[in-house]
Amino acid sequence: IRYHSAERVIEEIYEILSHHPGQEVISIFDDLFAIHKRRLEEIVHLIRAEKLHHRVSFISHAKSSCFDEDIAKLLKLMNSSMVIFGFESGSDRIVKYLKDKHSSIEKNQRAIDICHKYNLIAGGYFIIGSPMETEQELAQTYWFIRQNNPPIRTSGTFFLTPLPGTVYWEEALKAGRVTNKMEDWSILDFTDLDKWGQQIFANEHYSFETLLFAHQQFEEMLQINSLNPKPKNRET
Repeated sequence: IRYHSAERVIEEIYEILSHHPGQEVISIFDDLFAIHKRRLEEIVHLIRAEKLHHRVSFISHAKSSCFDEDIAKLLKLMNSSMVIFGFESGSDRIVKYLKDKHSSIEKNQRAIDICHKYNLIAGGYFIIGSPMETEQELAQTYWFIRQNNPPIRTSGTFFLTPLPGTVYWEEALKAGRVTNKMEDWSILDFTDLDKWGQQIFANEHYSFETLLFAHQQFEEMLQINSLNPKPKNRET
């Protein structure tokens, strides 16, 4: 990891405001932004010294496995309104497959609870369609989101896609689902259902149609939750 200095970050904020003087929110998309606490303290100190926290609020990304109350307090001091995490799944097994052995549902839940304690809106990204994921684990992800709304008030669900340079790309290459000389790279557009190709689907436990149906259920649940922040009981 290579970090820009705190002074450089402040310069970039001023650069944004010079081109967009009416900007009210600045999104920081680097999910490693809040890992280095000393650097974060320096950034927060400069933001407050320049009174930038009175001019804009911030949306920050963070790693749930490293998120704690100290980081939450610092993000609040710089006037962050939302923290977004890559939670990935409601299944511990799938989380460890997609991320690393240090990640877990327990740590994801802890990050959400800390956000709630410090009045930070939590956002989460989730991935469905991992090769070994079962329908039960799909359901676990669904209920993880639903039972945590609020404080999760915004989330997105995406299909696991073999992107070049990743371990999953190498797995897909060996299985013959992709090549390094593909003519149509649009099948890797995981944000567009009309383009995302069935040929890269590789789940061992459910069909491509089941994946599409599950995604539809996720989308409908997210729409309901955005209108009704109080989740229904699991039995209903």
